[in-house]
Amino acid sequence: PLALALLERGPSASAKSLAPAVVMLIEKGAASDVMAPVMECLVAKAPFSDVASDDLLGLALAAAKSPEPFSLAFEPVLGAAAATKLEKWEAADVVRLLLAAVKGKGALTADTQASLLSAASDVLAPQMGELAAVDLVKLLLAVSGFGASALLESTAKEAVIRLADLSLTHLLLVTQGLAQGLDPTHTCLQQALEFWTSKLKAMAAAQVAAGGPKGVDASRQLTVEQIVKLVVALAP
Repeated sequence: PLALALLERGPSASAKSLAPAVVMLIEKGAASDVMAPVMECLVAKAPFSDVASDDLLGLALAAAKSPEPFSLAFEPVLGAAAATKLEKWEAADVVRLLLAAVKGKGALTADTQASLLSAASDVLAPQMGELAAVDLVKLLLAVSGFGASALLESTAKEAVIRLADLSLTHLLLVTQGLAQGLDPTHTCLQQALEFWTSKLKAMAAAQVAAGGPKGVDASRQLTVEQIVKLVVALAP
């Protein structure tokens, strides 16, 4: 019923008033066939210059999860987010937006990708040292998917600074992100490789001292699956 009501009122409603209702329907799990005409109505109102940041983020997350019909809004939503310069966004929300963006980057023009990365860099680069480890890891995984950029450079440098403080899980994810986004000869990737060399030697020594793997806390050891992922990430 709400979807039908939106369709009836949609043509005369603004994007600002329509977007939160669409996000609510998405969060309630409205069927794709019901949402398709609603999304078409919303997209027709682009650009979304007056849509609230929370609603832009909600639409972007929905578009990244579901190819149709939410992907219809991907380009205008991400374009509007980039145009806002993201100045009033929380850093964690900018990271979530970039994760959504990289999942659907095929639906974004090169100009929108560049504008989004530039706007995100303006917000995140000054706060890079303050990001929680989990957000730094997510950010690196997101921006590495777009290839070379100023934001990737600043994120990679911060990640390398924190290598010694990262858990094994985060360390592996950081390595995967660096290997995906950077040239094999890049300084940050080389520093990560050198760190792994020292890390693996220290882990082996700890096992010897403990009389075998069983004597070492599991959180301080790599699983077989993690070893495979590390080898794949570092393969030429």
